[in-house]
Amino acid sequence: MAQLRQDTPPASAERYLEALIAAHQERTDEALASLDALARELPDLSLIPATAAEIALDAGRRDVALSRAERILRLSPSYFPARLLRAEILLQQSPGDAFNALRQLSQQYPETPQVFALLAEAAGRSGHETWGHLARAETLQLTGHIDRAIKQLDVAEDVAKRNGDFNMASRIRQRREDYMDYRETLQKF
Repeated sequence: MAQLRQDTPPASAERYLEALIAAHQERTDEALASLDALARELPDLSLIPATAAEIALDAGRRDVALSRAERILRLSPSYFPARLLRAEILLQQSPGDAFNALRQLSQQYPETPQVFALLAEAAGRSGHETWGHLARAETLQLTGHIDRAIKQLDVAEDVAKRNGDFNMASRIRQRREDYMDYRETLQKF
C-alpha cells in the first residue's frame, strides 16, 4: 500500500488494486483473470495467487479456490496463507481432513487465534468434541479472554473424562495450569 501513496505507483500495484475492486464489485471472473495475468508477470509473489484463491472462495467457488490453494502449496508447501485457505475450504467439504490440517497448523502457529478458531469449528464438525473445547480455549486465551479460556478448559476436561480420555484430560489440566500462571503474571503488571 505504501507504493500506492507514491505520485506514480507501479503499474502492478494499480492492477492489483483494480482486481481487488473488481472482486469487491462481484466481477469475479475479471478479478481472477487480472490476478492470473499479474501472477504470470510476478511469479515470485505468492500473495497474488493466494489473493485469487481467496476471491474464488468468497465468490462461492470452493473447487476453484481449493485448486488454486493446492497449486500454490505444490510450489511453496509451507506458505501459511495458502495452507490456512486450504483448511478453510476443507472445513466446508471434509471436516475430518480440515481437523487434521488445522491440528498441524496449530502446532506450527501456536500464537494464531484464527487457526484455533477454525480448529474448534473443524473439531465440532468432525466429532472431536474435546478438541473443539480445547481449541476454543486457545482462541479465547490468544484474544485476551483468559478467564473465559480457563472456564472453557474446565468444560474440555469434563468432556475428556466423560469420554474416558484420561491422557487428554491430563493434557488439559496442564494447559489450565499454564493459563493460571499466565493470568497470575498478567495480574502482576
